Amino acid sequence: MKKILSCILIFAMAFALAQPVTIALAAPTESPSGGCGENLTWTADLETGVLTIRGTGEMSHYVIDPAPWAPYKEKIKTVVIEPGVTTIGEAAFENCTGITSVSLPDTLTDIHAVSFRGCSNLTQIFIPASVTFIAHSTFGNCTALKKLYFAGDVPTFNDGIIYEDTVATVYYPLGNKTWTEEVLQSYIFQSFTCKAWIPPFLDVDAERFYGPAVAWAVNDGITSGMSETSFAPNGSCTRGQVITFLWRAAGKPEPAGTENPFTDVSSDRFYYKAILWAAEQGIANGLTDTTFGPEKTVTRGQFVTFLWRAAGKPEATGGENPFADVTEERFFYEAVLWAAEKGVTSGMTETTFVPDDFCTRGQVVTFLFRNYGK
Repeated sequence: MKKILSCILIFAMAFALAQPVTIALAAPTESPSGGCGENLTWTADLETGVLTIRGTGEMSHYVIDPAPWAPYKEKIKTVVIEPGVTTIGEAAFENCTGITSVSLPDTLTDIHAVSFRGCSNLTQIFIPASVTFIAHSTFGNCTALKKLYFAGDVPTFNDGIIYEDTVATVYYPLGNKTWTEEVLQSYIFQSFTCKAWIPPFLDVDAERFYGPAVAWAVNDGITSGMSETSFAPNGSCTRGQVITFLWRAAGKPEPAGTENPFTDVSSDRFYYKAILWAAEQGIANGLTDTTFGPEKTVTRGQFVTFLWRAAGKPEATGGENPFADVTEERFFYEAVLWAAEKGVTSGMTETTFVPDDFCTRGQVVTFLFRNYGK
């Protein structure tokens, strides 16, 4: 019996050893990379869909041989070209149908032919002011392309850059005289909509009431955006921010003294000098004797009052009050009447000012522009 059991055991062990062994291994993260110019490299993160090109100088052309990232053209969603790159090679991203966004650096000067042709999911692109040349059919057959933003002077074109089957709006810088009607018709095609805009903010429509005000405020250093491409004109402003804008519009005067009565205003904050100056001038009181509330949202009534005090509290001429929601007992009464007479504001409607709503960033810079910029 023991002999039989031993034979069975030996047979079972032999059978087990004969079977293939499967070892579970974690699949490596695929990030193909390589060169794409004498001093340029590329890396594609296929998990995130981001293709990054970095280095200095010119990109290679890919008219004869496809770009090295072409095998991944459907997986690449975002192209990030880092500062230092000066050109985009011919056909570099042609028919990369997965691309939805492209980031171009301010070192870029030349965009060569058909470089983005056939990127059928690309919806918008921002052309930096550094770009001086764009070759033919750069955005040909980019059928989803809706917005092209140009930040600088008209680049040199050697032919149309987009086709008639692309319905896009071309945005050119407000006040830039190189963008003539002839240029728009010759190179962007007459069938496309063309509008002025305020570089670099993709969310500022130059035709909105705040368009010229944003341009003035940014050019004069009154304020910057919320990010490199966003001004957030409908966002709110804090008390610290608007006092800083006022201070900058006044020429950044130094406070007369160094005593700081506010425990919530520290010397390392951007609004420190502005708030000390405003408090000394009687432009803005604190919320209490020892707190200013710099991070509190400012209302329309408060900001117009700050403007009025900065102007020396001028009296209104005595005209009729057009606003049913601005009554004599409120602190902003005289300020709002003055602002309406001066043309700083016309109210939210003909009969309402809405003083207790927050003052948007677009409204703030518009009030400043109408008072200081014109």
